[in-house]
Amino acid sequence: QAAAEEEEEEGGGAVTALLRPADVAPFGRREIAAEEGEDGARGGGGSSPAAPPPAEYALYTHRAEGLRVLGAEDAVEVRLAAREWEIVVVAPVRAEGEVRWAPLGLLDMLNGGGAGLSSSLPL
Repeated sequence: QAAAEEEEEEGGGAVTALLRPADVAPFGRREIAAEEGEDGARGGGGSSPAAPPPAEYALYTHRAEGLRVLGAEDAVEVRLAAREWEIVVVAPVRAEGEVRWAPLGLLDMLNGGGAGLSSSLPL
């Protein structure tokens, strides 16, 4: 969960949150998955080792149209005034040779991350 604090302003409150890629469930649960076996039992009873987490993640803010590349524990501050909203798309940065990319999806859509079925770069 993102760390958030409420602030009072004229006409209502505002929220400031620090968002980290590790706060996103599929990315932050990698440490737990490495400790659990494939059946979900603690103790690492799985037959294959867990893949190491990506070193970098891309974060795209929909309304602000901003793109940032962060490490898993790095944070970006998002500030919202009363009645404002923001969608933040988070994707691991992938690399093949010297090419790096993040499969963010269709950025003009509210749920554009759901548009990508796979991501690869054949060389």
